[in-house]
Amino acid sequence: MKRVFFLDFDGTITKTDTCFLMVKTFAGEGWKEIDEMWER
Repeated sequence: MKRVFFLDFDGTITKTDTCFLMVKTFAGEGWKEIDEMWER
């Protein structure tokens, strides 16, 4: 059976940003710094 992932990257469907939760859970150290650079 194939697995399917649905991501709500901008919070229009879910109350929580699922991409943020995935990054927070699975990304290594330094992801916040990269995210802050992206925001600028």
